Amino acid sequence: MTQNAKKGLLLTGPSPEDSAAGGKSAATVTQGDDRPREGLSARPVLATPSGRKIPDLTGKTFGLLTAVAYAGHNEAHRAMWDCVCECGGKVTVRAERLRSGCTKSCGCLAKRRMATLNRTHGKSKTPLYRVWRGMIARCEDSNSPHFKHYGGRGITICAEWRNSFETFERDMGSGYRAGLSIDRINNSLGYFASNCRWATVTEQNRNRRFNRLVTFEGETHCVTEWAELIGIKPTTLTQRLERGWTPERALTQVVDVRMRGVANARWKGAA
Repeated sequence: MTQNAKKGLLLTGPSPEDSAAGGKSAATVTQGDDRPREGLSARPVLATPSGRKIPDLTGKTFGLLTAVAYAGHNEAHRAMWDCVCECGGKVTVRAERLRSGCTKSCGCLAKRRMATLNRTHGKSKTPLYRVWRGMIARCEDSNSPHFKHYGGRGITICAEWRNSFETFERDMGSGYRAGLSIDRINNSLGYFASNCRWATVTEQNRNRRFNRLVTFEGETHCVTEWAELIGIKPTTLTQRLERGWTPERALTQVVDVRMRGVANARWKGAA
């Protein structure tokens, strides 16, 4: 048995009749189930300086972008590609964002869309329009410094608002005044009319995920205060509540068994 046979591969070549007739049929590789396979992969690969093989995207087009050169890996070990946009812009993009269609241009598509909206309603310089733009950036622009707290958490904008500034203005414009910011009543949900209101900075801070009010055995405290009382991190308590845990379970189940007695004593006031 040949080495290829051991691996489940079968090399087939020209038959004796073809050889006798001077035929030159090319050899192919088939698997053990007799399905034909090409001798080389249909997807070209690129060997990186470290020896790692990745799909070669050189010359391929994704939306308005054309990949021109491999740009190494980022800190998360994701392959990066230098791309040229149809508008002439240059940008470096993660390979998976190109292949998935998440990134289709150097940013010019969004600018064109905004330019169209600007021409439609003529309110691009108003404070309310800037609020709308900021809301979209937080939820959709991964380069936004606030993205991880919004889009990164799965916070989205309803289609009616996302696709129309006029609809957003109709639903929220009447209550807006200088000094107010758009606030989500339930911080676990996205932006839509029944979940949004205008609030001051102080009011928004009270409505942060960590400041959610929780009542247990007749006592009411925000998440941060409860976390201090029972000796766990506010993020841990918040995650428990967002998973649907009851206040009793969230407040009495201690992370570290060794801290159970101390934590229970703290929140019961026995410490």
